[in-house]
Amino acid sequence: MILFVFSSAVGFQRNRTCHNLKSWRSHGTFVACSCADLSFRDKIYVCKMASNVHWSMNDVHQKVLIRKRLELARNLCLEELLQYLVQENIVTDRMVEKVLYQPTAFSRNVAFLSILPKRGPNAYDAFKKALRETLQSHLADMLCEAEVQIHRARTVGKHVSLKSAIDITSTDTHGLDLEDGNSSLYVQSTTVDFFKTTRQCAYKMTSKPRGLALLINISVFDARANLEKREGSEIDQNNLSKLLHQLHFDITVLENCSAVEMIDQLQCFARNLKHSQLDCCFVAILSHGTQNSVYGSDGGKVDLNLIFQMFDNDSCPLLQNKPKIFIVQACRDIEEDVSDGPPISADNGSTERYQDLGQSLDDIGGKRLPTLSDMIIGHASLPGCSALRNTRHGSWYIQAFVKLMANHAKDKEITEILTLVNNFVRNKIPSSKAKYSSARGMPEFVSTLCKKLYFYPGVVDKQVVQ
Repeated sequence: MILFVFSSAVGFQRNRTCHNLKSWRSHGTFVACSCADLSFRDKIYVCKMASNVHWSMNDVHQKVLIRKRLELARNLCLEELLQYLVQENIVTDRMVEKVLYQPTAFSRNVAFLSILPKRGPNAYDAFKKALRETLQSHLADMLCEAEVQIHRARTVGKHVSLKSAIDITSTDTHGLDLEDGNSSLYVQSTTVDFFKTTRQCAYKMTSKPRGLALLINISVFDARANLEKREGSEIDQNNLSKLLHQLHFDITVLENCSAVEMIDQLQCFARNLKHSQLDCCFVAILSHGTQNSVYGSDGGKVDLNLIFQMFDNDSCPLLQNKPKIFIVQACRDIEEDVSDGPPISADNGSTERYQDLGQSLDDIGGKRLPTLSDMIIGHASLPGCSALRNTRHGSWYIQAFVKLMANHAKDKEITEILTLVNNFVRNKIPSSKAKYSSARGMPEFVSTLCKKLYFYPGVVDKQVVQ
């Protein structure tokens, strides 16, 4: 006796001897019958029906693949991924040949995406694992986010009552803007064609990881510092971490350190030997500040020029000719220091050397390089102005930076993106209920980059075609 199982258990009244299988087909019935009862054609049909039941992909997973089909078709790198799926018995060698026979990368990806939903309930999870194993984790993260959105749409009502909406927006009485935030953050991938057409005029940005990143977040201060807690700064930290992870950076986070500890950690970071093997460096500092310095948790001030000098061509030869990115989320008010903590300066107690950094030159390998070449520095505010922060969603500047980087890192270089950030923050209007309802923001950036700086998300050395 062989059991053949169809789609769903709908009752039937026919004799178990299979004289007319077509009538059972129309009912979608669970059927058990003897192999001898079936014609050869019906045996084939029953086997197909049984196969479909066992190999059907979860409907949510199918919807995710449909929703993200174009993005996947544009950005998948299939060679290693297909071999992983063969290893996991998801696809066969014959299927791989059929896919790779297609003339273009896009058509190969489309052919693969047409096959994948038919490869059983385990195919989707295997596909996501294959993406991570083949250095395409940004695509796996995209699929996970789409899953969350679909599940959320199923479980949450489509309409929110007016009362509920009012209750939500009235809970944060100190936020500057209650209508923004980063509920999802997904970095779109660069296309191979864009990479090939721009890489000659751009910095090399294909190492895995791209570079080392240091995030310094000072949100809680000692009582003697007389500085308020920076509520919402943890949101900035989390969003920056998500962004940098998807841009292939190796991230270190330093929280609530004193001014001396900040300098020590920055020096150790600048001297890390791994810089020599990587393509870029990223430093973000989130704290209170004045025009030319940022505060440690003890109220001590760290001169920003001192920080930049740690990474110049003289002090950090490991990063010569490589882009160095600094993002400073801090006020730049020209006010008397409200802290009783000691200011922090260079080891020799002097900051005179930083008064004209742009003209300082050093002999390096027979060539003369400007000391601060290949740097770009983004400030959350203009000199003499405050940087605005939402206690619920994070600072205006970091919100804009991570959103616009996620959307445009695939095909815009960093000065274009920071210009968009400037415009975004300048035009941002706070809620009428906000504490500083008349406040406006205006960031700025300073660049000594010598080439275009594209991040090429999704592109790594092993995928580069010479």
